[in-house]
Amino acid sequence: MQRIPIVTVLTAAVLVAVLIAWMVTFQVSFYESVVIVRLGKAVPEGVLDGRDPNGVGLHFKWPPPIERIRRVDMRLRVFDTLETETKTQDGQNVLVSVFALWRVKDPLLFTTRVPSDARAIEQLTARVAQARSEVIGSHRLSDLVNLDGALVARTHDEIQNDMHRRVAPGALNDYGVEIVQVAIRRISLPAEATAKVQEAMIAERGAIASRYEQEGRSLALSIKGRAEAAKKSILEFANRKAAEIESEGTQASTRILAQIEAQDQELYIWLRWLETLRDSMRTKTTVFLDWNTDVFRVFGSPDMQVAPIPGPRPAEGGHDGN
Repeated sequence: MQRIPIVTVLTAAVLVAVLIAWMVTFQVSFYESVVIVRLGKAVPEGVLDGRDPNGVGLHFKWPPPIERIRRVDMRLRVFDTLETETKTQDGQNVLVSVFALWRVKDPLLFTTRVPSDARAIEQLTARVAQARSEVIGSHRLSDLVNLDGALVARTHDEIQNDMHRRVAPGALNDYGVEIVQVAIRRISLPAEATAKVQEAMIAERGAIASRYEQEGRSLALSIKGRAEAAKKSILEFANRKAAEIESEGTQASTRILAQIEAQDQELYIWLRWLETLRDSMRTKTTVFLDWNTDVFRVFGSPDMQVAPIPGPRPAEGGHDGN
């Protein structure tokens, strides 16, 4: 009989020992929980939590098929729903995609209810999609797509909170899953709805612009009316004041001319024009006068006849100037 080399025997023994150790031991990581499944049923006392110092590390179990282990990732995870058309309360179609943050809260219940993580995500996605349709269907399109950013933000918060309330309790009770957040990733419009929304926005902006124009015209008319009233008041005051000054001047000139002989009145008037011109030119003052005024016609026609200011004529038989 041929003898087996000792090296071969030792190698085989080591391999068998490693295989046995692999079958009866398992390691628990810090981010997971391990559930021992004995004869096809999860064992309540066989739940080891890697977040617990007593749970992490090396543990023993019976070899298969007596006992198997189910590893459950306890970290926060995310899944997305497909962007699908959803009808709003007013019958408009919108494209909405949402995502959910979730993690396993009860690994024993999770292992019992769902065979795998993929199956769990499938079940949760269906529930989130149903909640999305129900919640979006209770809002109008103008609540979701609007130029008022504050209104849209409030609506999104309401939708997300409502979806979370609809999904979270059932997910925890049925699968041992904690839904941390359900949020809107994107809201868009189908091609045919985009044109309608643009037309509605244009009409809305047009109505606002028309209102502002009407208010502007009303304000302009009010300002113009006040300005016309002020103008009329100022002109009336100026005309009245000018008439008073002119009347006082006429009365004063009449009194002065009454004291001057008739043949000397034209000379007196001409000298007064010169005196007025001299006084106006004495200081560094710029005066704008019409060239056709009597003051300047004196230079253009020195021999012109200056019409005397109407006044009382001397009585007949008075001084005749000879």
